Amino acid sequence: MITKKDRTLLIDDMKQVFATKDDLGAMEQRQDKKFATKDDLTSLATKDDLKPIKSGIRKINKKLDETITYLEKQANFHHRRLDQLEHKVGVKPPPFVVSVSPSLN
Repeated sequence: MITKKDRTLLIDDMKQVFATKDDLGAMEQRQDKKFATKDDLTSLATKDDLKPIKSGIRKINKKLDETITYLEKQANFHHRRLDQLEHKVGVKPPPFVVSVSPSLN
């Protein structure tokens, strides 16, 4: 006949081999921590949130291109003017000065 002690030993042995409800609940909680839920994703930026930033960057790039173009024109103008003055006065430019500005592109 099986006694209470035998029964408890069998149950303990089965718990070591098979998963219990508590084990499965703990496994589920660990698994849930690995994956993001829809609620977790609501705090992140969406495409619609990034559209104003993207258009702002485009505007900044356009202004930067315009500024670089303007500065290159000004530098070329002043280099030409300096070359004319050096030619009329008869002064040679120093050897390290470049008469044409390099492109920044």
